[in-house]
Amino acid sequence: MVMPTKHCHLVLLAMLALTDMSHAQPASRPTTSKLWKTIHDTVLHDAKRDKDLRVTIRIPDAPGPHPLIVFSHGAGGAGENYALLADSWARKHYVVIQPTHGDSISLMDGEERRKLRPRDVVIDAVTDVKGWEERARDVTFVLDSLDDLERVAPALKGKIDRERIGVGGHSYGAMTTAIVAGAKIRTKVGGELQSLADPRVKAAVVMSGQGEGQMGFTEGSWDEVKVPMMVMTGSEDRGAKGQDPMWRKAPFEHSPAGGKYWVFIHGATHMSFSGRDVMLADLGKGGERKAIFAVITRTTAAFWDAHLRGDANARKRLESGEAVKDERVKVDFEQR
Repeated sequence: MVMPTKHCHLVLLAMLALTDMSHAQPASRPTTSKLWKTIHDTVLHDAKRDKDLRVTIRIPDAPGPHPLIVFSHGAGGAGENYALLADSWARKHYVVIQPTHGDSISLMDGEERRKLRPRDVVIDAVTDVKGWEERARDVTFVLDSLDDLERVAPALKGKIDRERIGVGGHSYGAMTTAIVAGAKIRTKVGGELQSLADPRVKAAVVMSGQGEGQMGFTEGSWDEVKVPMMVMTGSEDRGAKGQDPMWRKAPFEHSPAGGKYWVFIHGATHMSFSGRDVMLADLGKGGERKAIFAVITRTTAAFWDAHLRGDANARKRLESGEAVKDERVKVDFEQR
């Protein structure tokens, strides 16, 4: 059973909206703010897989090196998406690299996009074992290609602290994040749990992730996730098969204790983590959405500062729960 068609349509339309906005960006066009530069559509070629991988890069306009965050998009999305989230980290002096995975709608031609059925995006994400593996290998390939990225994007040279690497992701990207951080998946019925972990990853943020019984995750999947990890969801964030949002707590509950955090935001939807709700709020849809997104950006920034920068004050604010507090939004917070 997959998610109800109505829910499926809403998620796909949201991703299409995000993808369409990114699709308008000319390839390799740099944009700048006062604090960082964004380089769009840099293409790397993985000779081993004979595959091109498009990435978007945010580079802080401050002397480096800075910690690196590799962020994985949701099903059908693109590396150009999640701009508000990525900007919030770049503003805090993190290099952010966002690959565009092979399931991206932005990589389809016009005819493929017209024929696309909403259910297919979700079904493919839930069932495409090769896609699960390819996404994890995309992240590892990005980390393998930092020297190449410095050559094609000279502004990146000297900006990355290669000992301080985090990975984050939303939805399908949360699955990607979890397995790169050490979670094991079962890729065939009755098969052994498989690892696609990358030891260079020092911390992980899992947004709208998966629990047991879907996308290869099962009992024991999270036993080897020893790096610090923040697991986030919201009260309106049901699973692809209609699971209760609390189903998404499994990575927090079943991974080894130590630097593990659970953030449950009341009122947050599946798309709250994309920043799309903030855009709707700007159209008069309610300030609560902005408050929810502020919790997301503030809490993740404290997590990255604590576990990638070793910032003692950030860790204190995080572990005390101060970083997640907001008078406008109810947030349940736990740590292990």
